[in-house]
Amino acid sequence: MYSCGPTVYSRQHIGNLRAAVFPDTIARVFNAAGYHVRRVLNITDVGHLVSDDDYGEDKMAVGAARERTPPEVIAARYTKIYLEDLDELNIDTNSILFPRATEYIKEQIALARTLEEKGFAYHLPDGLYFDTQKFAAYGKLGGVSMAKQEAGARVKVAKGKRHPADFVLWRTARPNDLQQWDSPWGRGNPGWHIECSAMSRSLLGPEIDVHTGGTEHIATHHNNEIAQSEAASGRTFVHYWMHNAHLSLQGQKLAKSTGNAVYLSDVTKKRFHPLSLRYFFLQAHYRTPLSFSWDALAGAAGALDRLWNASSEIAAESGRRSAPSEVRARLLAALRDDLATPQALKNIRPKRNGGSFSMPMRISAFHSYILLSRTP
Repeated sequence: MYSCGPTVYSRQHIGNLRAAVFPDTIARVFNAAGYHVRRVLNITDVGHLVSDDDYGEDKMAVGAARERTPPEVIAARYTKIYLEDLDELNIDTNSILFPRATEYIKEQIALARTLEEKGFAYHLPDGLYFDTQKFAAYGKLGGVSMAKQEAGARVKVAKGKRHPADFVLWRTARPNDLQQWDSPWGRGNPGWHIECSAMSRSLLGPEIDVHTGGTEHIATHHNNEIAQSEAASGRTFVHYWMHNAHLSLQGQKLAKSTGNAVYLSDVTKKRFHPLSLRYFFLQAHYRTPLSFSWDALAGAAGALDRLWNASSEIAAESGRRSAPSEVRARLLAALRDDLATPQALKNIRPKRNGGSFSMPMRISAFHSYILLSRTP
């Protein structure tokens, strides 16, 4: 499983963290079913422009200018914070490979060279571009319309581009570029899209089972990944694409650009346990947009406390002996039905009968493994 990770030019807000909890939950369900999951989550430390397309300033340069620090220092600082946030959310980072884009420049150049040799790329003064018209299936993910893009709906068209959907594989270095490398096309830096294809290919092979990311990646980034990967290999790139919906705050998408970002440090400063945020995420289906509020988080925190109390009591009463149960079966069935976490939570919600909990003996411990895997 490959997951699109952060661009580490700044701290990641809780919307980005929802995108990390999501594939972690998928992996837990697979592991519980007996599968071995090999996971990759990339760290983008070069190539991602502020427009998400092929024009504008590189986000790493934006971070470097903001903090008057070299891009590699910015990348190290915010990668460390991101990994610490994942640990706080009980994501097992030891089981995930975290490749950095700057560590795979040779692989990105090699993939771009392959595409050029196969006739899928053309050169312009500002870089090497992928020719989307040579890949007949371009836009198949989400049914992206090439005609609409040709009308200028998606991108600001660079001079000489054959089609508006064509995207850069390798950029020619500009005078003030802080990150640049030698290539067959001269000094430059990679486009954003090619890093995921190159790193996935290097670490997982040309064909993978599951690829995750946010819904905003479907139209451009993931269709570009499909095009360059399948054009190079001649094989299906991904068998199952899974995308999580946005997190919003007061009706706006949670994003640094809108000025309404909330961070995990904000959550803990208000004395909420980090896993309260994870529980909050799990209360909505991953494909459902979720609205964040501090009241909603408080509700999730209360539900989590009740579950932990029930878990401790049941563990003490049972001596932690494992036993099959109908509730456990329903929990698994819900999770295996398109990762229906809201239904799974309903199945294990503890209720008291008099002075004791009526939850079957094993359920809360099993739930903790599947969805949270930590007790206070």
